[in-house]
Amino acid sequence: MLGLGQALVDELQAMSIHIGLSDVKDCFHRLKQPRWLAEYFCFKPICASWVNLGGTTLDGVPLKDNDIVYPMPGSLRMGFSWSLFFAQKINKYQCSLTRSLTCSRIISDSSLASSAMSPKRVRVL
Repeated sequence: MLGLGQALVDELQAMSIHIGLSDVKDCFHRLKQPRWLAEYFCFKPICASWVNLGGTTLDGVPLKDNDIVYPMPGSLRMGFSWSLFFAQKINKYQCSLTRSLTCSRIISDSSLASSAMSPKRVRVL
């Protein structure tokens, strides 16, 4: 094998490299946001009967069919500027809990996002 010593060849063949990729694709829908955050993203008001909440109790108040409620999303909202940050932090933490990755180094891109509005730098000679 290219003039390498047999010991080196055996050592290279015994090595194994594992590469993993974790992505936050669609993660917004898999992450349940806390109630305090969900309250900021309520949907338009609807009658309680439209979502089968008539006759139930909400925050200690019994709801009638014609009571108005503001549905809250359970998952992180796409478009909310902090959603991606939360998703990345949670994803990174979950990777750190994986036993097979305890000796691994997690690499993530922490650079600032580029902006179409930021001025372009031109070097003039």
